[in-house]
Amino acid sequence: MYQSIDNDNSDNDAADTGAVKVWLWPSIAAAIALLALVGWLYASSLGETVGQSDPIGPEPEARTTYLRALAENDPALRRARLTDFLSQYPENPRDGAVRAQLDILDAAADRDWQATLTTAYDPRFDIITRRSAVAAYQREWGRYLGARDTEIETLLAEIETMPVGADIPDRTLPRDPEAYRGIPNDRLAGDRYGIEPSIIFRSSSENREPTRALTGDIIGPRVRRNETPRYPRRALRRGVEAVVTLSLTINESGRVETVELVEVDASRYADDFVKEAERAALRTEFEPRTVGGIAIETEGVRKRYRFELDN
Repeated sequence: MYQSIDNDNSDNDAADTGAVKVWLWPSIAAAIALLALVGWLYASSLGETVGQSDPIGPEPEARTTYLRALAENDPALRRARLTDFLSQYPENPRDGAVRAQLDILDAAADRDWQATLTTAYDPRFDIITRRSAVAAYQREWGRYLGARDTEIETLLAEIETMPVGADIPDRTLPRDPEAYRGIPNDRLAGDRYGIEPSIIFRSSSENREPTRALTGDIIGPRVRRNETPRYPRRALRRGVEAVVTLSLTINESGRVETVELVEVDASRYADDFVKEAERAALRTEFEPRTVGGIAIETEGVRKRYRFELDN
């Protein structure tokens, strides 16, 4: 009796052991799959979070390149690195900030270039000083991306042919007797003494009167409101100076009726200098020339405009 019972228990134990073995491996496989799924979901969510919080972008190379550019102390090299950053990562969120920094660096480079041009074209400096100014600009800005290689070569070639010191021609204009016709030699500008011999004058009004002779004190034309000419933009950028001499016709009311060019002394942009000088002359107001208290038209009044750069 007991023997039969013992045999039944052994069979049941064997059956239970087989059932456990059947379910063990599928359970382990399911657990591994579940862990893998959880890990994949966590990695995906972490990647999205990093991409949203990182202002430079998910690429480690972009962040490294940007930080390396900001850490560069040399302005020209920093400009080159930022330019390279834009070309490598055009869709980067820092595009606007990088371009703003490049604008600041470009403005600094342009300011230094204008100072270099001013020194290079200044006739008071010798050729060594001019070359040194260009070399200093090259050391600061001319070694990396965006250098002015062509402009620098042109400037160096011009420096070799520019006049220096005593080689510059005398800009003093010869005295034209016609410009001072009828004014005694013992008179100073604006003085009211001295008697002028009889002269013939012509009125510029629409209803011209017959020619008549006048005598009396002569007071030459004087500037009542001066107009300063604008410096031509291209000449200012290149550091070019000039002297423009004009011949004016001033009517009885003191306004300039006609302007004629007498001489222009400029190495470049002569037309621009003449245009600005003529515009200023036409806007200048004068006290008219008077003879015996009567205002008359005056021709051949010389006015000189000097376009000079600030030291």
